[in-house]
Amino acid sequence: MTDDAVDQSQATQTLPTDPSELIKLIQEKEKQINALNAHKQELLDETKRAKRKAEEESQEKAKMKEEQLRNKGEFEQLYKSATEREAILRNEIKLRDDQKAEEITRNEALKLSSQMSDGFNAELLSTFVKPRLKYTDDGIKVLDAHGNMTVSSLDDLKNEFLNAEKFKSLIRGSRATGGGALGSSGGTTSAGFIEQAVFDTWTPKQKMEFAVKGGKLK
Repeated sequence: MTDDAVDQSQATQTLPTDPSELIKLIQEKEKQINALNAHKQELLDETKRAKRKAEEESQEKAKMKEEQLRNKGEFEQLYKSATEREAILRNEIKLRDDQKAEEITRNEALKLSSQMSDGFNAELLSTFVKPRLKYTDDGIKVLDAHGNMTVSSLDDLKNEFLNAEKFKSLIRGSRATGGGALGSSGGTTSAGFIEQAVFDTWTPKQKMEFAVKGGKLK
């Protein structure tokens, strides 16, 4: 008789009617289950030990290789390896810092623009505010029109935009309705509504012309 046949026969066998016999049968099954669980845990522990041993062996081999290089006086190769690891780490840190600075600067520009304008006009205005901001270890700093650091505050920059004639069409409560032709590469023939995707392809000069003429983003 095969194992499958035995298991099926045991599964379908008639249970005893005597409660004491039934209790014994249940206790026997529980012992078998506990034994199986113990065996399963043993296998898991063996797997963990094997993995830990492999990691320890890998680390030990790396240490041995480094020690061999030292013994051979191959310090140049050791220094090169350490320098490469340092460069990779520095690049990873710089990338993370640049991403953080970009996000903070973009959010600050949008926050400042939202104090002067609404909706898509605020987003449009933020594209002109953002180049005037720079994130540093001391926080957000204001730049002049040429990208040089200044001592101006965010309120100073806000007042500058509020009083700039070329941004009047975007400022809350003073929007112009103007019109006029834009360059053919701008994707539209007059100031009006355009898609964000089109606006993103324009040069700073085209964006400025569009803003001055009262254009809005869809």
